[in-house]
Amino acid sequence: LDLNYKYEMLNLLKKALKEEGLTIISVFHDLNLASITSHRLILLNEGKIEKIGTPQEVLNEENLQKAYGVKPILINHPDLKVPQVIM
Repeated sequence: LDLNYKYEMLNLLKKALKEEGLTIISVFHDLNLASITSHRLILLNEGKIEKIGTPQEVLNEENLQKAYGVKPILINHPDLKVPQVIM
């Protein structure tokens, strides 16, 4: 999705969470987007669960290296204090 549509979609989801008390299950291939929008993550590796936890528990060097075979560069989001993967 284009950036403006991502914002719009995320705002709709946040509104549904607050107003309806819903649980939302999402599938993201964008780790940074998953990190800033999710309370809990499931990291898959070849279709099997590698790790379940908070973004801080899941998105670390060890787990990402196992799942993707690359050494990630991780920084904390300046406002949200959750991990972000950069290249």
